[in-house]
Amino acid sequence: MQHRRGYEVHFIQDVICGSELNLFSTEFFLVRSRREMWVAMESKDMKFTWLKIRFEKHQTLNLEVRNNPHIFVI
Repeated sequence: MQHRRGYEVHFIQDVICGSELNLFSTEFFLVRSRREMWVAMESKDMKFTWLKIRFEKHQTLNLEVRNNPHIFVI
């Protein structure tokens, strides 16, 4: 079952294998609570929307950190 969950991201048509979103998901789902949330969602559309929002927030934070030399992330 654990194996199937990991591949479920690949079955969403809008997640292209090897894309930034796909690679983000491999690290994102290392956190157990995120995997649990993913499994709890019923539709692929809901899952994709949630993952995409989290990815966009991640990108925004990274951009802010790169553009502000006074931010220190541990």
